[in-house]
Amino acid sequence: GTIIISASAVDPVVTGQTTSGIASVQFKVNGVNQGTPVTLAPYGISWDTTLMTNGSHTLTATARDNAGLTATSPNVTVTVSNVAPPTGTTYYVAPTGNDANPGALASPWRTLAKAGASARAGDTVYVRAGTYNETLRPANSGTAGAMITFTAYPGDECKGEFAGTKSGCRVVIDGQRTLTTGVDLGNDNYIRIEGFEIKNFLYNAVFVRIWTDSTKPADSIEVINNFIHDNGVDILTGDFNKIIQAECTSNLTVENNEIWRNSGTAIQFCFLDLSLANN
Repeated sequence: GTIIISASAVDPVVTGQTTSGIASVQFKVNGVNQGTPVTLAPYGISWDTTLMTNGSHTLTATARDNAGLTATSPNVTVTVSNVAPPTGTTYYVAPTGNDANPGALASPWRTLAKAGASARAGDTVYVRAGTYNETLRPANSGTAGAMITFTAYPGDECKGEFAGTKSGCRVVIDGQRTLTTGVDLGNDNYIRIEGFEIKNFLYNAVFVRIWTDSTKPADSIEVINNFIHDNGVDILTGDFNKIIQAECTSNLTVENNEIWRNSGTAIQFCFLDLSLANN
């Protein structure tokens, strides 16, 4: 961002001498002048660090008096660490909303379908408490450093750790034993799914990509803190289901989910660079 660089410079004014006193101060970064010399006290300039590379930089100030004599300050080393500003827009979904709304907190959307179709890289979608009998199907991918996040509204998310302790899930995605997939990420990348109860889907609770499309593996999918249960038809019917199916996904993160009373394979994957923890 922009900061102030300042310096103190003193050259006592002697009565009768026109060559005494400070004429100007020139600020430098890495030996390069920063703007024009400052001629009036207090001596300082604004420095935009976003124009610099991250790392160490050297600051100096050179004072010149009215006689033309100069003196340079000791080097001051600073470290620039510019952080990319937040990107994206925050949207909201609620059972009392309307898909014709702008998706703001006071005017939320009604459906996950609208949220999935609208969210772009860097966006966050907060879903308010309620039951949603539909599939969440994002139409777009995020990017590195700008994921798309679908998450329960703060306070409405699942509480507790894995292994039978999940409770308080106030955002429910319910397939009612008629819909096949709870969260269909298809060919998407850089997506985070967090804080939901996902239940009663016939096949997949979360689907990323099947292994036959391995020439284009999905990247950076996160499934965090969800209660996933009662999905998949009975395996005796011949349908062997994958509750979280991410067969061709790199940088897959599945953490702190409770996966309980489903029919089929709990988590199926085939690529490296994955984190499976506390499920």
